Amino acid sequence: MAYQNITGSLSPEDIQEIKAAFATIQGKMPFLVTLSVEERRKLFKMGDKSLVVCPIILDGTLRGSS
Repeated sequence: MAYQNITGSLSPEDIQEIKAAFATIQGKMPFLVTLSVEERRKLFKMGDKSLVVCPIILDGTLRGSS
């Protein structure tokens, strides 16, 4: 899907560097897995209440760890 308000280009060298960076990340995180569409659908989703509470919990966790 093309967007009319976004323009940009990458040189072939930039594309190769980006691909190499992704390969490095994948190498450092071998525990990552690919999920099927069905597996993604079965995962728990965050609702409105969870989205409100998460930043509060994160803030408390970060304050408590220092």
